[in-house]
Amino acid sequence: ILEIESGNSYSELPADLFAAYVEEEGITPITRDRDTAEKKELTGKELYSRRGKTIVKTGKQRDANPHLTNPIGMTLEIVPIQDPFGIAPGSPVEVQVLYQGHPVEEATIHVTKLDEPDISTTLLTGSGGIAEMPELLGGRWLFHTVWSSPARGLLNDADYITVFSSLTFDISDAHE
Repeated sequence: ILEIESGNSYSELPADLFAAYVEEEGITPITRDRDTAEKKELTGKELYSRRGKTIVKTGKQRDANPHLTNPIGMTLEIVPIQDPFGIAPGSPVEVQVLYQGHPVEEATIHVTKLDEPDISTTLLTGSGGIAEMPELLGGRWLFHTVWSSPARGLLNDADYITVFSSLTFDISDAHE
């Protein structure tokens, strides 16, 4: 498992562009905060950072690896429920989204087959922060999500602390 975590960067967008970005990414906490607080017309200001996790298979071991299904402690993390290398081609796969170690309901997960970018879907986490990809074919996959917390007193009066997270793996040869 390889991971990367960036520091915070500042972003400021006009209200219309911020709203479009929040909708595209499916960032539920920001949508709720801006609707409830009637902030729709205000400039969107946030501190954001990125978390990335890649699972790499080494050798020809075919036994399931329980370590791949454990969280590694990232602020925002996508955790596979099953070892991706042990899933039969075309079978469903479940992932769990955790924010600060707790399951996240209503997180939007964008899934893309990197070998064929036209193959993509969007999932929404439910109870326990779990979402199911109905069919996982061989190839290189990217799962990514974004979550945010409203905050006050931040750098440049940012209103949100936002974290982007991704999970990638390549199961092209997992079943050979």
